[in-house]
Amino acid sequence: MHNFFILHKSGECVYARSFGGATSLDQSLITGFFSSVSTFTQALAREELREITLEHARFVYREINQFVFVAHCAIEDAVAVVNNQLADVQHLCQLFFGPASLWSDGFLQLDGFDDVIDAMFRRISEEPAALVRGYQQVFIDQEHRDRLDGMLASLEDGELVSGMSTMLVLGNSVLHTRLPLIETRLILMYLHARPLGEMALRQSPVHTQNAWHNLQLIQLQAGVLVLMTSAKAAFRHAAGMVRAFESNLVGSSLNLPAEEPPVLMRHFATRDTVTFVFHNIRSGVVVSPELRAGSPEEKKQHRRAFWWFFGEASKLLSEAGLTELSMAKDGYRFHARLDGIQEMYVLYSDQVRGDAMEKLSAEVSRKVALRYS
Repeated sequence: MHNFFILHKSGECVYARSFGGATSLDQSLITGFFSSVSTFTQALAREELREITLEHARFVYREINQFVFVAHCAIEDAVAVVNNQLADVQHLCQLFFGPASLWSDGFLQLDGFDDVIDAMFRRISEEPAALVRGYQQVFIDQEHRDRLDGMLASLEDGELVSGMSTMLVLGNSVLHTRLPLIETRLILMYLHARPLGEMALRQSPVHTQNAWHNLQLIQLQAGVLVLMTSAKAAFRHAAGMVRAFESNLVGSSLNLPAEEPPVLMRHFATRDTVTFVFHNIRSGVVVSPELRAGSPEEKKQHRRAFWWFFGEASKLLSEAGLTELSMAKDGYRFHARLDGIQEMYVLYSDQVRGDAMEKLSAEVSRKVALRYS
């Protein structure tokens, strides 16, 4: 990603951000250019423009009522992935600024969200798991997960905290969530960009489930407790419930980890596996270990390779209606597989035979499902 803009159809650039030392583009030229091209395509073909491709770069944009979200990226960046990034920023704006139908010129004040926007775009380039728009979850056995679910549900009294509005987070992973998938992902991104650190509490107004709520992030010994309380509720109204929850959690013998445990490649794959991403589409849970050991430059190369293969595979699987494919390029082999509600993407070294990838990927998928089921 080189640059990101939010344009208003009145001709104003309401937000602009450059990444990774990229050259900033003239905002007035960008606004005028997109306005002219959009008018031209609508008049000529009566169609909305979604992408402009240049020799070495690409502009991808997404219209939301009177606003246009624009990504300026490298030509090799997969359009499907960039569109997902734009959708995530849109959902972030809807979470903190309300429904897009209520946005007006000058309403989106994102200057205070530079760190969050930066983190959202940076995660895609640093973490292969971010490509599938899921979240990583800490493994605990099902009996303990069910008990934790019941304890979180006890906080949802229907008046102060509505139903399905709680989550417990450890590091950058979820211990357990009762929130919808989109809210779970967005709050994790927000916490990743702005960790509580030494803070005991942070409160922010958010719009979710068709109403305004107060997002309460509370630092506990076991992690960060997330509550969606009524818009008028302050922490003091929930303090008694939170203390009781923490006391019950400490005495519950759930044996929750004190730190976010790493996902280790050796538990799932052979040494010729560079990285993989397993995604349960229904739950949103993602399993993706750290890259194989190597120098920073080697890991950067591995990430770029995974990004390229993932983009090409996503396009082919979607356009051709495939459920499985294998690819090879520049010393790598890649296998993608869609199986009902699960998807698996695996990057191998070229030491793996092409005819062995399907069996190896199925074994990785089996081990992941066994551990996280």
